[in-house]
Amino acid sequence: MQNQKDVEALNKRISQAIKEEGLSTRLGMKFVGRVVSTKRRKTVTILIDRTNYLQKYSRYAKVRSKIQVHVPEGIEIKEGDIIEAAPTRKISKTKSAVVVRVLKRVNQ
Repeated sequence: MQNQKDVEALNKRISQAIKEEGLSTRLGMKFVGRVVSTKRRKTVTILIDRTNYLQKYSRYAKVRSKIQVHVPEGIEIKEGDIIEAAPTRKISKTKSAVVVRVLKRVNQ
C-alpha cells in the first residue's frame, strides 16, 4: 500500500514538472515500457515489447523497440520501473517523448 501511495505522489510531481517545462503531451499514442538504462542525465531508455502481425506467414512476431525518454527535473526513475511515455516536441536529436507517469516501481 505504501508503494502505491509513493507512485501516486510521484505521478503528481511528474505532471507538475511537465507543465513547468512547457512540454505538451497531447500528440499521438502513449508508450508503455520498462526502463533499461538511466545513465544519461534527464534521460532514460525504455524497452517497448509489442507483437507485429506478419501477413505473409499468418503469424505474430515479437518486436522490441528502444526509445529515449525525457525525465522532468527533480524526478527520480530507476532501472526496472514500468513507465508510460507520451510523444512531445523534439527535445534533442534522439529524444521526442517525455515520462507521463510511473505505473510500477521496482523495489530496491
